[in-house]
This record gives sequence, C-alpha cells and structure tokens, in this order.
Amino acid sequence: MPTETDIANLALGKLGGAGSQLTASGFISSINGTDMVSGWCRTLLPVCRERVIVDLAVEKCPLRESIVYKDMGAAIDESGLPEIGDWTYAFNVPTDCLAVIWQIDEDFPDTGRKRKYKFETILNKGKNGLILLTNNLSNSDGDSAFIAYATDIKNPNAFNSTFTQCLTTLLASELCPLVGKETKARTNYWQNISKYACRTLNLSTSLN
Repeated sequence: MPTETDIANLALGKLGGAGSQLTASGFISSINGTDMVSGWCRTLLPVCRERVIVDLAVEKCPLRESIVYKDMGAAIDESGLPEIGDWTYAFNVPTDCLAVIWQIDEDFPDTGRKRKYKFETILNKGKNGLILLTNNLSNSDGDSAFIAYATDIKNPNAFNSTFTQCLTTLLASELCPLVGKETKARTNYWQNISKYACRTLNLSTSLN
C-alpha cells in the first residue's frame, strides 16, 4: 500500500521530478527528510488531502472511508444563533467534520434509498465552528437531524486508486511553482474529480 512518501513521489512524477534534489533523482527518499522539497511535500500533503475529501463530498461522491453518520443531538437555543432566515432547526456540526454530505433518514427500508433533506451550513457566532440549518428532523426518535459527513483520513492505506489519483494531481499542481515546473497538472485537478470520482467511487445504493 502507498505511503505518504509514495504519494509525494507520484505527485513529483507528474511534474517530471524535482530538479533541485541533491540526489539528482528528482524524487524524495522520505517525506520526513530535511531537504526543501521533502519539506514542501510534508506541508502541502495534509492540506491537499483535506481539500480532496471536501471536494469529493461536495460532488456527492465521497471517499467511503471518510463518511461518518451522526445523530446531531439537541437543537441549539435561539439565543445562541446568528440569523437563520426561514430555517426551523439549528444544530452544532461535529468538530471533526470537513463537509456535511447529506441530511438523511436514520431509519429506512432495507430495499429503499435514504431520503435526503435540504440543509445549509453556516459559521457559528464565534466563527470557530459550523451550524447545520434544516427544516426537518430525521433521526429515529424524531427529535434531531441525522447526517452523513466527511472527516479527515490520514492513513494512506484507506485511499483507493481514485482518491490517490485526485490527491497526487492536486499535490502536483501545488508543487508546480515551488519546484520550478509549469505543466498541465495545474489545470488537471478538476478534470480528475469529474472523470474519476463519480464513476469509480462505488457507493452502495443505500448511500445514493
């Protein structure tokens, strides 16, 4: 299975390598290395990883291993809320949430599909967390929202080939100006999201 070093080298490979490497090989021996290119990869990889997770979630084709299901618990008292417009209920979003994918019914027939509801996420008053706004209560007890959200996945063993392709393309695009390269990697990221994500991230019908 790929390591973080492998992922960084796959990204560098899309650029034809990094010419400033002391070994002249164009690749890094470890993402924890002390050379400049390893440092760039180490800094950019987690940022790119989170962005791909969010972008796939927004496209409704999330990485399966990133999905968390959550009963949102008690609604927020109105006194602690910013303006919520025509929405009826508000809930604090879990702190490990990168993006809310769906609000769905917690209970559904085995042969059916989860019903989805409209929602909106906004910043809380402290601007240090998210609030989910909805007009529907969808958990089993009928007193809260039930959601599916995407969280960060740090273990490369959980990445499938689709996710790795998107991640290495985005990382390559971020490394381009740093390693003195200018290639199509800077414009290919969204092409990969649309080309690979919805076609090959195979969610079961109960998630669709």
